[in-house]
Amino acid sequence: MPDATPVRDTAKPEEGKKPDEAKPGDGKKSEAPATGNNLGQNAGTEQKPPPPNPPPKMHPYDLFPIVGIMVLAGILGGVVNTALSLKGEEKEKNPWIINILIGIGAAFLVPLFLKGVDSKILDTLHVDPMNGLLLFSYCTLASISARHFITTLSEQLFKKIDTIKKDAESTKQELDKTKQDVEKAKSASQSTTNLALALNDAARLNTIDLLTAAPQRRTPPAVLNLTEEQLQETLRKDDPWEDLFGKVSEQSGRKLAAKLDPVEGQPGLAVISMTVTSTDPKKPLTGKVQYFLHPTFQNCMPEVDVVDGKSMLGLISYGAFTVGVLCDEGATKLELDLAQIPNAWEPWKSR
Repeated sequence: MPDATPVRDTAKPEEGKKPDEAKPGDGKKSEAPATGNNLGQNAGTEQKPPPPNPPPKMHPYDLFPIVGIMVLAGILGGVVNTALSLKGEEKEKNPWIINILIGIGAAFLVPLFLKGVDSKILDTLHVDPMNGLLLFSYCTLASISARHFITTLSEQLFKKIDTIKKDAESTKQELDKTKQDVEKAKSASQSTTNLALALNDAARLNTIDLLTAAPQRRTPPAVLNLTEEQLQETLRKDDPWEDLFGKVSEQSGRKLAAKLDPVEGQPGLAVISMTVTSTDPKKPLTGKVQYFLHPTFQNCMPEVDVVDGKSMLGLISYGAFTVGVLCDEGATKLELDLAQIPNAWEPWKSR
């Protein structure tokens, strides 16, 4: 008797073919399972709101309805203002035509009022028609109390202008003070630098102010036309080099300049920063520059090399005096009275 038990199909699927895979044209659609990543991406995409549409821009012709609203509200407010005048005398003093004109003027001040309180009614008037009714109400109310509205708005406006002016003046004063503090800091830093350079020159060139005339046994330059005896006699004067170097600080394309800095805590001392430069690009300064100082300096005739077209000498002095300079191998004379420098102070410049 044949076995009725169904035989299981044990045939293996062909290699490279997935079981239950839909064949093309068999009418079945293959659906990809929804994974967690897909769900998250779909959820994120659905939650992202669309970008808002930019508000339409106001056209210049949109101003005509606004002007019409203000005119109508001004007329209505002027009429209401006249009707609210209970006394006959006030009606005679304030006829309706004047109240209407004043009301229209007050209505045209409403945009200024709205701007002052940061209202957006005018900006969104072409978007929300309801704002047109609000603008009409504001203008009508302002027209009804036109005189009080204009006076109050004017006072607030002028008060705000005064506040802005005061704030601007206060800001300007703070900026000026900050600028002065910065300038003082720069000046203090430069003064410290100049003091250090003067101390270095004093050690290098032996230009130390001894307060009393130091013996100077040196042969005078030939350009001064002085003998050794005349030189010693000259050095005994209070200001020996005055009028011996041409009385000018600039000539022949050369310039002698000096800057004074006080020494902190020592009002009787001054740091002198002298420079000799060329004022003619075609004639650069070269070689050495000889300075003629007050005889109280241990070396009162130092020679300083020219570096990068400039000769510099720093000194610490107890008083003002006339400086003489020879440059271009004695061909050019320069002279400068330190007491005439604009920022020279007492008692230093009178010593």
